[in-house]
Amino acid sequence: MLILASAAPYVSWGEGRAKLLKALLKAKFGTDISSYQVHKILVDAELEGISIAYTKKLLGDSGKNNIAQTVALEKVIKMCKVLEIPVDELVPLFEIEAPTNFIDPLDLDTSSS
Repeated sequence: MLILASAAPYVSWGEGRAKLLKALLKAKFGTDISSYQVHKILVDAELEGISIAYTKKLLGDSGKNNIAQTVALEKVIKMCKVLEIPVDELVPLFEIEAPTNFIDPLDLDTSSS
């Protein structure tokens, strides 16, 4: 099967998902946890590509107009694993989107006319 490198699925984020992530973290840790604390956990686990600014965007701590809109599914899975929260509660399978530049290998016409 052909797998395209640019075909990584993405997840719509937004305010609803940011609030859900905060609720899952509160349930896990028993109290509100700041984006700085979350970032420290991710850094300690050596998760790459997550800055404090990005963590704040994921949690909605930078204001309503500065929340992440889409996040790579791979990053969400790694983050959930490190934070020990269930991925399927944060991102149900039916909500995963293919990127806009995704080319389905089944749509490629390989026959020559």
